[in-house]
Amino acid sequence: MLRSHTTTGVPMKTRIAAALLTVSASLSQAAELPNYPFIHANGRAEISVASDEATLDFEIVASDANAETAAATVGTRAGEIKALAASIGIAADDVTIADPRRDVRKDGTGWDIKVGVRILVRDISVWAALVQPVLGMQNIEGLAVDFGSTQRHQLEMQLLADAVQDAKVHAEALAKGAGRKVGAVAGISYAPVKNLSTSMGFVESDFRYTRDRAPASAPRPASEYLAVQAVKLQQQVDVVYRIK
Repeated sequence: MLRSHTTTGVPMKTRIAAALLTVSASLSQAAELPNYPFIHANGRAEISVASDEATLDFEIVASDANAETAAATVGTRAGEIKALAASIGIAADDVTIADPRRDVRKDGTGWDIKVGVRILVRDISVWAALVQPVLGMQNIEGLAVDFGSTQRHQLEMQLLADAVQDAKVHAEALAKGAGRKVGAVAGISYAPVKNLSTSMGFVESDFRYTRDRAPASAPRPASEYLAVQAVKLQQQVDVVYRIK
């Protein structure tokens, strides 16, 4: 049975960063910039909701000196996967098994037979009943999971409205602090405006921010695949307002 989630009662946190920008005489000649004083405000809204659907992806891989033997092993395992899914109420149409791929092993001693498998789980309550047996099967490699919400579109549209409103609230606070008022919206964008300071001449064009690369993460323990994870959604907007 599908379960839906709404924003009611769901904790939400928003983070807003806003910058009050004025155009100097030296910048007014730049064609890409407004020729009037303006405020650029960045609004962001986030939410975490419980998952109500998920996708499990993996490969069935078998190697043997005889290609037909390897193919038979893959076929047997694929049959077990289908039977398992059916036993916990997953529809046959939600189990996709790709055509087998045959590759000669690099050392030339035999064949590798691989098939990709994708299982859509519409009832998250059966997640553990699916994943636990799969983890115990032989010939399974490359597990990947993706949790989702059937209410994703509605939630993202609400977050978008919240982000726009937050940008306006903070722009008004900045304008008030400067003894001015926020005017009409002069521009708006989904994504953050990149390199805004550079384009306005506040930072040298060849200046670059650098950060250390994060170390490669260790392989996930098999038990972690059993945990149903929340879905984290966010929307971020950039808004440019005229200053009255």
